[in-house]
Amino acid sequence: MNILKSCVIVIRTSTYKKGIIKKKLADKLNTDSKKACEIAKESKLFNNPSSNVYSFIEELENAKKLE
Repeated sequence: MNILKSCVIVIRTSTYKKGIIKKKLADKLNTDSKKACEIAKESKLFNNPSSNVYSFIEELENAKKLE
């Protein structure tokens, strides 16, 4: 069985359920994400787990603007 079929089987039989973010946390994430990106840009790459996540967040924000 190839890897793709194995992954599909795992996903179909998974009991994973998407989590829920409470409004208070969602508001904080939305409010502070720009500040977090600015801090992450100043971090040395790979010294901090979030040192390059800002690029992902910025791409998501750009995609929202295109909708």
